[in-house]
Amino acid sequence: MPFTPFFEFFPKVQYDIKGTQYPIHDTATDIFHRMGYFKDVLNNVSSYTLYEIQDNDTPEILAEKFYGDPGAGWMIVYANDILDPLWDWP
Repeated sequence: MPFTPFFEFFPKVQYDIKGTQYPIHDTATDIFHRMGYFKDVLNNVSSYTLYEIQDNDTPEILAEKFYGDPGAGWMIVYANDILDPLWDWP
């Protein structure tokens, strides 16, 4: 997946990568930080743009067209309740 600057603004957390008695922590991005806000946006119909998917369109191509960032393709997949982009993508 291409790098997206979207995650730069998320807070960092210390994460126990081993889960053992003597934890080893690594810094990870807290990707759940803005999910509450994101769900509010998803529930607002004015947040959507009607678009008919063309042949050869992928979430990354649409993210580049609409957001200028191919790494934001996950937002299109998430907003459209697509669980498996390989099989659920139109």
